[in-house]
Amino acid sequence: MEPKLTVGEYESVMIQTLRFYLTARGWEIYSVGKIQVEEIRLNASEPNHMLEILFRDDARPECLFGWRYPATDSEAPDDPEAITSSGPAQAEFAAEAFVITSFVEQIEALGYGLPAECDPGGLTWIGRY
Repeated sequence: MEPKLTVGEYESVMIQTLRFYLTARGWEIYSVGKIQVEEIRLNASEPNHMLEILFRDDARPECLFGWRYPATDSEAPDDPEAITSSGPAQAEFAAEAFVITSFVEQIEALGYGLPAECDPGGLTWIGRY
């Protein structure tokens, strides 16, 4: 049986998996141009921690976009030492199957995509979170 992770460990595995697929491996995602992921981070400033992906579209490099997704479905997301019901394999699967799929869908699916306008000096958030 696989060991259970704390919320902090689970979030760490999620970040590592996302960085592997979206930056190191270079998952290809397109809007108008190719999407370049610049940063993947954890925002723990709220009780419900969020994964944040910052990226640019090659067609509009002056625009920095951001997208968020819940980091865990733990009942104690604000306690990094709380034990989750998941192990490393489940965290990796969640990053691949849910987070990356939702991120790609947000950018490439008909009716979603990137906004026509952006703040060239700031960060333009997209998505529902």
